Amino acid sequence: MKTVLSARWKDKNHHFVVNEKDGKVFIEKEKFPNVLDMIEYYVREQKPVTESTGAVLITPIPKQDWEFKHEWIELGQKLGEGAFGGVYAGILTLDNKKYEVAVKVNKASEVTKKIISEICKEARIMRRYRHPNVVKFFGVAIEHVSFR
Repeated sequence: MKTVLSARWKDKNHHFVVNEKDGKVFIEKEKFPNVLDMIEYYVREQKPVTESTGAVLITPIPKQDWEFKHEWIELGQKLGEGAFGGVYAGILTLDNKKYEVAVKVNKASEVTKKIISEICKEARIMRRYRHPNVVKFFGVAIEHVSFR
């Protein structure tokens, strides 16, 4: 699994593979302890990410607080099955706190733009609900195709 930095520069989308070696991350020459430090450097210094594109990072768009990494979620026992896939008991770790959660896992073998759109649509709706009879929405992890 590779991390990719996407940027829009001169009306074109550019996707830069973030490499990792000896505990450092890099795209071309400059090496950093982590991706956040790398992005902060390129924004602050206004240096091109690559020589070939000349793309400069101007306005970074950070993850929203409801966008999770799969590593933060530990799947447990399967609770049931829905239209899009299985529902599992799980543990979510946020800010060193653990929460018991129900996790929907996509069952499609190939994730399409339509499936991602449906997942995001449901997430946008669920984020607004705060009611004792509605399951609390924590977030969504869509970085990978699936957990398994």
